Amino acid sequence: MNRDHLGRETRAPAGAGKSYNPHRIAGVTLLVAMFLLCAGCIAESSGSTPRRRSVYREPVVAARPAAEAVLPEAAAPLALAKAAAGTGLRLIAWNMEWLADEPGRGTLKRAVSDYSALAGYAAEIDPDIAVLQEVAGEEAVQRVFDSSRYHIYVTQETGVQRVALVWKKGIDLNVVDELEELGPGGLRESPDALVTVPGGSFRLLGVHLKSSCFSDNLVTTRKDACITLRGQMDIVEAWMEARQAEGTPFAVLGDFNRRFSDRDDAWADLNDDTPAGFKLVAPTVGRTARCRDGRYKDFIDHIVMSDSLARRMVPGSFQQWNYRSWDPPVLSDHCPIGVNLR
Repeated sequence: MNRDHLGRETRAPAGAGKSYNPHRIAGVTLLVAMFLLCAGCIAESSGSTPRRRSVYREPVVAARPAAEAVLPEAAAPLALAKAAAGTGLRLIAWNMEWLADEPGRGTLKRAVSDYSALAGYAAEIDPDIAVLQEVAGEEAVQRVFDSSRYHIYVTQETGVQRVALVWKKGIDLNVVDELEELGPGGLRESPDALVTVPGGSFRLLGVHLKSSCFSDNLVTTRKDACITLRGQMDIVEAWMEARQAEGTPFAVLGDFNRRFSDRDDAWADLNDDTPAGFKLVAPTVGRTARCRDGRYKDFIDHIVMSDSLARRMVPGSFQQWNYRSWDPPVLSDHCPIGVNLR
Protein backbone atom coordinates (compact mmCIF):
# COMPACT_ATOMS: atom_id res chain seq x y z
CA MET A 1 0.00 0.00 0.00
CA ASN A 2 1.03 3.58 -0.65
CA ARG A 3 -0.35 6.73 0.85
CA ASP A 4 -1.17 9.93 -0.98
CA HIS A 5 -0.39 13.46 0.26
CA LEU A 6 -3.56 13.43 2.40
CA GLY A 7 -2.53 10.19 4.10
CA ARG A 8 -5.05 8.06 2.24
CA GLU A 9 -4.10 4.57 1.15
CA THR A 10 -3.68 3.93 -2.57
CA ARG A 11 -3.20 0.71 -4.44
CA ALA A 12 -0.84 0.33 -7.39
CA PRO A 13 -2.16 -1.37 -10.54
CA ALA A 14 -1.57 -5.10 -10.84
CA GLY A 15 1.92 -5.92 -12.06
CA ALA A 16 3.30 -2.52 -11.18
CA GLY A 17 6.74 -2.35 -9.59
CA LYS A 18 7.82 -0.30 -6.67
CA SER A 19 8.91 2.50 -9.09
CA TYR A 20 5.38 3.32 -10.15
CA ASN A 21 4.54 6.98 -9.53
CA PRO A 22 1.13 8.22 -10.68
CA HIS A 23 2.14 11.88 -10.38
CA ARG A 24 5.14 11.30 -12.62
CA ILE A 25 3.06 9.52 -15.27
CA ALA A 26 0.49 12.31 -15.26
CA GLY A 27 3.27 14.87 -15.65
CA VAL A 28 4.77 13.06 -18.63
CA THR A 29 1.35 12.76 -20.24
CA LEU A 30 0.79 16.48 -19.81
CA LEU A 31 4.18 17.30 -21.37
CA VAL A 32 3.47 15.06 -24.38
CA ALA A 33 0.08 16.70 -24.90
CA MET A 34 1.61 20.18 -24.73
CA PHE A 35 4.31 19.20 -27.24
CA LEU A 36 1.74 17.88 -29.74
CA LEU A 37 -0.39 20.99 -29.32
CA CYS A 38 2.60 23.31 -29.95
CA ALA A 39 3.65 21.28 -32.98
CA GLY A 40 0.16 21.68 -34.41
CA CYS A 41 0.27 25.45 -33.80
CA ILE A 42 3.63 25.75 -35.55
CA ALA A 43 2.41 23.76 -38.53
CA GLU A 44 -0.73 25.87 -38.78
CA SER A 45 1.15 29.18 -38.58
CA SER A 46 3.73 28.13 -41.16
CA GLY A 47 0.95 27.28 -43.58
CA SER A 48 -0.41 30.83 -43.40
CA THR A 49 2.86 32.53 -44.34
CA PRO A 50 3.54 33.03 -48.08
CA ARG A 51 6.65 31.17 -49.17
CA ARG A 52 9.07 32.25 -51.87
CA ARG A 53 7.82 30.73 -55.08
CA SER A 54 9.91 28.08 -56.75
CA VAL A 55 10.91 28.50 -60.39
CA TYR A 56 10.09 25.78 -62.90
CA ARG A 57 11.92 25.13 -66.15
CA GLU A 58 9.34 23.06 -67.98
CA PRO A 59 6.20 23.83 -70.03
CA VAL A 60 3.37 25.26 -67.96
CA VAL A 61 -0.08 23.74 -68.27
CA ALA A 62 -2.70 25.81 -66.45
CA ALA A 63 -0.42 26.19 -63.46
CA ARG A 64 -2.12 26.97 -60.17
CA PRO A 65 -0.55 29.20 -57.52
CA ALA A 66 0.61 27.96 -54.15
CA ALA A 67 -2.38 27.64 -51.85
CA GLU A 68 -1.09 30.15 -49.35
CA ALA A 69 -1.13 32.92 -51.98
CA VAL A 70 -4.89 32.63 -52.47
CA LEU A 71 -7.12 34.15 -49.81
CA PRO A 72 -10.79 33.26 -49.34
CA GLU A 73 -13.13 35.40 -51.38
CA ALA A 74 -14.40 37.12 -48.25
CA ALA A 75 -10.85 38.21 -47.41
CA ALA A 76 -9.87 39.32 -50.91
CA PRO A 77 -8.49 42.86 -50.95
CA LEU A 78 -9.77 45.90 -52.78
CA ALA A 79 -7.87 44.88 -55.93
CA LEU A 80 -10.24 42.03 -56.73
CA ALA A 81 -13.27 44.10 -55.84
CA LYS A 82 -12.10 46.82 -58.23
CA ALA A 83 -11.58 44.33 -61.03
CA ALA A 84 -14.98 42.73 -60.49
CA ALA A 85 -16.61 46.16 -60.57
CA GLY A 86 -14.93 46.97 -63.88
CA THR A 87 -12.86 49.85 -62.54
CA GLY A 88 -9.70 47.98 -63.30
CA LEU A 89 -6.73 46.03 -62.03
CA ARG A 90 -3.79 48.46 -62.03
CA LEU A 91 -0.67 47.10 -63.70
CA ILE A 92 2.52 49.21 -63.67
CA ALA A 93 6.16 49.12 -64.78
CA TRP A 94 8.79 51.08 -62.86
CA ASN A 95 12.56 51.20 -63.27
CA MET A 96 13.81 52.19 -59.81
CA GLU A 97 17.41 53.02 -60.84
CA TRP A 98 19.85 51.04 -58.71
CA LEU A 99 17.53 50.60 -55.72
CA ALA A 100 19.83 49.42 -52.92
CA ASP A 101 18.73 47.46 -49.88
CA GLU A 102 19.85 50.12 -47.38
CA PRO A 103 20.16 53.91 -47.29
CA GLY A 104 23.66 55.11 -48.09
CA ARG A 105 24.56 52.00 -50.07
CA GLY A 106 24.79 51.31 -53.78
CA THR A 107 25.37 53.57 -56.75
CA LEU A 108 22.98 56.40 -55.79
CA LYS A 109 23.39 56.26 -51.99
CA ARG A 110 19.85 57.41 -51.25
CA ALA A 111 18.93 58.91 -47.91
CA VAL A 112 16.17 57.58 -45.67
CA SER A 113 13.96 60.44 -46.88
CA ASP A 114 14.44 59.29 -50.49
CA TYR A 115 13.15 55.82 -49.70
CA SER A 116 10.23 57.42 -47.87
CA ALA A 117 9.43 59.53 -50.94
CA LEU A 118 9.48 56.44 -53.19
CA ALA A 119 7.22 54.62 -50.73
CA GLY A 120 4.87 57.59 -50.84
CA TYR A 121 4.61 57.34 -54.62
CA ALA A 122 4.01 53.58 -54.40
CA ALA A 123 1.15 54.18 -51.95
CA GLU A 124 -0.28 56.96 -54.11
CA ILE A 125 -0.16 54.89 -57.31
CA ASP A 126 -1.54 51.87 -55.43
CA PRO A 127 -0.72 49.25 -58.09
CA ASP A 128 -2.28 45.83 -57.94
CA ILE A 129 0.66 44.31 -59.83
CA ALA A 130 4.02 46.03 -60.38
CA VAL A 131 6.99 45.00 -62.52
CA LEU A 132 10.15 46.63 -61.19
CA GLN A 133 13.66 46.89 -62.63
CA GLU A 134 17.04 47.64 -61.09
CA VAL A 135 16.43 46.40 -57.56
CA ALA A 136 19.14 44.84 -55.41
CA GLY A 137 16.85 42.36 -53.71
CA GLU A 138 13.71 41.76 -51.68
CA GLU A 139 14.77 44.00 -48.80
CA ALA A 140 15.20 46.91 -51.22
CA VAL A 141 11.67 46.39 -52.57
CA GLN A 142 10.25 46.18 -49.03
CA ARG A 143 11.50 49.71 -48.37
CA VAL A 144 9.12 50.96 -51.08
CA PHE A 145 6.24 48.46 -51.08
CA ASP A 146 4.53 47.48 -47.83
CA SER A 147 5.18 43.76 -47.33
CA SER A 148 2.03 43.49 -45.18
CA ARG A 149 0.02 44.29 -48.32
CA TYR A 150 2.19 42.87 -51.10
CA HIS A 151 3.90 39.66 -52.11
CA ILE A 152 7.38 40.23 -53.56
CA TYR A 153 9.31 38.04 -56.00
CA VAL A 154 12.84 38.93 -57.12
CA THR A 155 14.70 36.97 -59.80
CA GLN A 156 17.10 34.32 -58.57
CA GLU A 157 20.28 35.90 -59.96
CA THR A 158 22.80 37.58 -57.66
CA GLY A 159 23.22 40.97 -59.37
CA VAL A 160 22.01 44.34 -58.14
CA GLN A 161 19.94 45.18 -61.24
CA ARG A 162 17.33 42.51 -60.81
CA VAL A 163 13.73 42.39 -62.03
CA ALA A 164 10.98 42.00 -59.44
CA LEU A 165 7.26 41.28 -59.38
CA VAL A 166 5.10 42.82 -56.66
CA TRP A 167 1.41 42.00 -56.25
CA LYS A 168 -1.28 42.59 -53.67
CA LYS A 169 -2.08 39.78 -51.30
CA GLY A 170 -5.20 38.00 -52.48
CA ILE A 171 -4.31 38.26 -56.18
CA ASP A 172 -3.82 34.88 -57.83
CA LEU A 173 -0.31 35.19 -59.32
CA ASN A 174 2.15 32.35 -59.77
CA VAL A 175 5.73 32.76 -61.03
CA VAL A 176 6.20 29.81 -63.37
CA ASP A 177 9.56 30.49 -65.02
CA GLU A 178 12.51 32.81 -65.43
CA LEU A 179 13.87 33.47 -68.92
CA GLU A 180 17.60 33.18 -68.39
CA GLU A 181 18.15 33.83 -72.09
CA LEU A 182 17.07 37.44 -71.62
CA GLY A 183 19.76 37.95 -68.97
CA PRO A 184 23.12 38.07 -70.78
CA GLY A 185 25.89 37.15 -68.40
CA GLY A 186 23.36 36.20 -65.73
CA LEU A 187 21.98 39.75 -65.41
CA ARG A 188 18.41 41.02 -65.67
CA GLU A 189 16.66 37.68 -66.06
CA SER A 190 12.94 37.92 -66.79
CA PRO A 191 10.21 36.53 -64.51
CA ASP A 192 7.29 34.87 -66.27
CA ALA A 193 4.02 34.66 -64.34
CA LEU A 194 0.46 33.41 -64.70
CA VAL A 195 -2.17 35.81 -63.36
CA THR A 196 -5.78 34.81 -62.74
CA VAL A 197 -8.28 37.55 -61.92
CA PRO A 198 -12.05 37.88 -62.32
CA GLY A 199 -11.58 39.06 -65.92
CA GLY A 200 -9.68 35.87 -66.82
CA SER A 201 -6.13 34.53 -66.85
CA PHE A 202 -3.20 36.09 -68.64
CA ARG A 203 0.57 35.65 -68.76
CA LEU A 204 2.96 38.40 -67.72
CA LEU A 205 6.64 38.76 -68.60
CA GLY A 206 8.82 41.37 -66.85
CA VAL A 207 11.82 42.59 -68.86
CA HIS A 208 14.87 44.83 -68.66
CA LEU A 209 16.60 44.74 -72.03
CA LYS A 210 20.00 45.92 -73.19
CA SER A 211 20.66 49.67 -73.11
CA SER A 212 22.46 51.95 -75.63
CA CYS A 213 20.52 50.97 -78.74
CA PHE A 214 17.56 53.29 -78.42
CA SER A 215 16.83 53.96 -82.10
CA ASP A 216 19.54 52.38 -84.30
CA ASN A 217 18.34 50.11 -87.09
CA LEU A 218 18.57 46.63 -85.64
CA VAL A 219 19.11 45.00 -89.03
CA THR A 220 21.98 47.09 -90.34
CA THR A 221 23.80 48.19 -87.19
CA ARG A 222 27.01 46.57 -86.00
CA LYS A 223 26.96 48.01 -82.49
CA ASP A 224 27.45 45.36 -79.85
CA ALA A 225 24.58 46.71 -77.77
CA CYS A 226 22.23 46.54 -80.75
CA ILE A 227 23.28 43.00 -81.61
CA THR A 228 22.47 41.97 -78.05
CA LEU A 229 19.14 43.82 -78.11
CA ARG A 230 18.21 42.24 -81.44
CA GLY A 231 18.73 38.79 -79.97
CA GLN A 232 16.64 39.71 -76.93
CA MET A 233 13.83 41.05 -79.09
CA ASP A 234 13.79 37.74 -80.98
CA ILE A 235 13.41 35.88 -77.68
CA VAL A 236 10.58 38.18 -76.55
CA GLU A 237 8.82 37.76 -79.88
CA ALA A 238 9.12 33.96 -79.67
CA TRP A 239 7.62 34.07 -76.15
CA MET A 240 4.73 36.20 -77.41
CA GLU A 241 4.06 33.92 -80.36
CA ALA A 242 4.03 30.88 -78.06
CA ARG A 243 1.37 32.53 -75.92
CA GLN A 244 -0.59 33.45 -79.06
CA ALA A 245 -0.49 29.83 -80.21
CA GLU A 246 -1.85 28.75 -76.80
CA GLY A 247 -4.63 31.29 -77.03
CA THR A 248 -3.39 32.95 -73.84
CA PRO A 249 -3.62 36.76 -73.47
CA PHE A 250 -0.33 38.29 -72.39
CA ALA A 251 1.55 41.43 -71.42
CA VAL A 252 5.28 42.21 -71.54
CA LEU A 253 6.22 45.06 -69.21
CA GLY A 254 9.35 46.86 -68.26
CA ASP A 255 12.37 48.71 -69.57
CA PHE A 256 12.83 47.80 -73.24
CA ASN A 257 15.51 50.51 -73.64
CA ARG A 258 13.98 51.20 -77.03
CA ARG A 259 12.00 54.16 -78.39
CA PHE A 260 9.04 52.40 -79.95
CA SER A 261 7.23 54.37 -82.65
CA ASP A 262 5.52 53.76 -85.96
CA ARG A 263 8.88 54.45 -87.61
CA ASP A 264 10.93 52.13 -85.41
CA ASP A 265 12.05 48.93 -87.11
CA ALA A 266 12.13 47.02 -83.81
CA TRP A 267 8.48 47.81 -83.08
CA ALA A 268 7.51 47.14 -86.69
CA ASP A 269 9.20 43.73 -86.54
CA LEU A 270 7.39 42.83 -83.32
CA ASN A 271 3.99 44.02 -84.51
CA ASP A 272 4.08 42.67 -88.05
CA ASP A 273 0.87 40.58 -88.03
CA THR A 274 2.98 37.41 -88.26
CA PRO A 275 1.71 34.83 -87.64
CA ALA A 276 -1.64 35.86 -89.08
CA GLY A 277 -3.82 37.59 -86.52
CA PHE A 278 -0.88 38.40 -84.24
CA LYS A 279 -1.48 41.99 -83.15
CA LEU A 280 0.14 43.96 -80.34
CA VAL A 281 -0.95 47.09 -78.51
CA ALA A 282 1.41 49.41 -76.60
CA PRO A 283 -0.20 52.59 -75.23
CA THR A 284 3.21 54.31 -75.14
CA VAL A 285 3.58 54.22 -78.94
CA GLY A 286 2.79 57.63 -80.44
CA ARG A 287 2.83 59.41 -77.07
CA THR A 288 5.24 61.96 -75.67
CA ALA A 289 6.73 61.15 -72.29
CA ARG A 290 6.81 63.84 -69.61
CA CYS A 291 9.13 62.23 -67.10
CA ARG A 292 11.11 64.77 -65.09
CA ASP A 293 8.97 67.58 -66.53
CA GLY A 294 9.85 66.75 -70.11
CA ARG A 295 13.55 66.02 -69.68
CA TYR A 296 12.87 62.52 -71.05
CA LYS A 297 10.47 62.92 -73.98
CA ASP A 298 10.60 59.40 -75.40
CA PHE A 299 9.25 56.32 -73.69
CA ILE A 300 11.69 53.46 -73.34
CA ASP A 301 9.55 51.73 -70.70
CA HIS A 302 6.56 50.02 -72.26
CA ILE A 303 3.51 47.88 -71.57
CA VAL A 304 3.07 45.67 -74.64
CA MET A 305 -0.14 43.63 -74.70
CA SER A 306 -1.73 41.09 -76.96
CA ASP A 307 -4.81 42.40 -78.70
CA SER A 308 -6.93 40.01 -76.62
CA LEU A 309 -5.63 41.52 -73.35
CA ALA A 310 -5.70 45.10 -74.67
CA ARG A 311 -9.45 44.76 -75.20
CA ARG A 312 -9.72 44.49 -71.41
CA MET A 313 -7.87 47.77 -70.86
CA VAL A 314 -10.01 50.46 -69.24
CA PRO A 315 -10.25 53.30 -71.82
CA GLY A 316 -8.10 56.29 -70.92
CA SER A 317 -6.44 54.47 -68.03
CA PHE A 318 -2.85 54.70 -69.29
CA GLN A 319 -0.80 56.98 -67.03
CA GLN A 320 2.72 58.15 -66.42
CA TRP A 321 3.35 59.39 -62.88
CA ASN A 322 5.82 62.26 -62.88
CA TYR A 323 7.85 63.24 -59.84
CA ARG A 324 7.17 66.55 -58.17
CA SER A 325 9.48 69.44 -58.94
CA TRP A 326 10.94 69.48 -55.43
CA ASP A 327 11.77 65.76 -55.39
CA PRO A 328 15.50 64.98 -55.49
CA PRO A 329 16.84 63.51 -58.75
CA VAL A 330 18.02 60.39 -56.95
CA LEU A 331 14.47 59.01 -56.74
CA SER A 332 14.84 57.53 -60.23
CA ASP A 333 15.62 58.52 -63.82
CA HIS A 334 12.48 56.62 -64.90
CA CYS A 335 8.88 57.47 -64.09
CA PRO A 336 6.36 54.67 -63.44
CA ILE A 337 3.78 53.93 -66.13
CA GLY A 338 0.60 51.89 -65.86
CA VAL A 339 -2.77 50.79 -67.21
CA ASN A 340 -5.95 49.41 -65.64
CA LEU A 341 -7.42 46.11 -66.83
CA ARG A 342 -11.00 44.99 -66.42
